[in-house]
Parts: sequence; C-alpha cells; structure tokens
Amino acid sequence: MKVEIYNVSTVEKEFYGDTNEHFLYHKLKEGEILKLNFFEAHPKYIKWSYKGEEIVINSKKYMEGFCMDNNYIYTIDIITGDPNSNNIIIYNFEGKIHTKATAPFLKTPELNSIEGNKRLADIGGFRRLDRKYENSSYFLEINGIRHILVLLYYQVSGDFYDRRGEPHELQALNVETGEFHPTWCKYYGRM
Repeated sequence: MKVEIYNVSTVEKEFYGDTNEHFLYHKLKEGEILKLNFFEAHPKYIKWSYKGEEIVINSKKYMEGFCMDNNYIYTIDIITGDPNSNNIIIYNFEGKIHTKATAPFLKTPELNSIEGNKRLADIGGFRRLDRKYENSSYFLEINGIRHILVLLYYQVSGDFYDRRGEPHELQALNVETGEFHPTWCKYYGRM
C-alpha cells in the first residue's frame, strides 16, 4: 500500500512510501530521488487510499513520529499541544484507531539507575534495532508476537524539543495490544 505524507521538518514537503519499504521518497526535478528514514519524518498529515476510499490522518501541529508496515500506520502525536501528552497511536488501514499507548517507565540501568526509582519516559520516536544498519528493522518478534521498537529518553533539560545528548533506550511495543513488553529493553546511547 502506498502512502503520502506532508513532512514539516524538510525543505521538500511531500514524500511517498510503500508498506514494504523502510524509507519515504521524494522525486526531485532533476530525476534524483531524496530518501527519508521513517524516524526523520514529522508529518502534518498522512494520506492513502484503501478499498477505493481516500483516508487522511491530520495533526493539529505535526506528528513527532511515523512508521508503517503491512498492517498498520504508527504515529506519535502530541494531541493537546502539551508535551507530556504525547501518545503512540496505531491506525488500521481504514483510518480507525486500532490502539493507543502512553509512555512507560524506563527500564535500562543506564537510564533508571536508582533502585526502586521509576522514571516515566518521554517518547522520542520509532527506531531500528541497529541504528548503524539502514536495513535493520523497526520491528521485533518476541515469542511470536510482533512489536514495534520505540525510542525513549528521560527529559533532563526543561526544553521538550532539545533532546540532543540525552541518553536513550529502546522498548518493544506490542502492535496488537498497545502494551510495552514487561522486560525487553536495549540501551541506545546518546543521540
């Protein structure tokens, strides 16, 4: 299935992708193709056609994150404009919400080092398991159940949009239930 997004974080705004790919594309006038990773996309809207009907998901401002596969469209949207209200929203191809998830507590010792102290995570987007390998998947099978990999961090500074240098971790979100796996996590280092 092909989708179109309007991306607010790049000069070229309209990108296209397919559920079988790990990237979005924009054709430049010179015939060159500009490639955009899912984790670099910040869509204002996502549009696709399903069973002859045009489906559009809009954001009041823009979506913090975007990903897709052969079953769902995944977004991170700041619903109210309050940075603390960011949610992961999983849509089916009919444009209906399949499930939602909110930020979990951090799990890795590097980010939650004080025993018994639970830090609520901030959601930073969707990432590949191996960030150095561009064909690494955004998804992971755990006990035969599909999970999407969500980048999380602890907001040390006061500015919501200044995440540079903050340490991050990955956690696995069950795409069917919208629940984070109780034990799986991976320290992802500083971004």
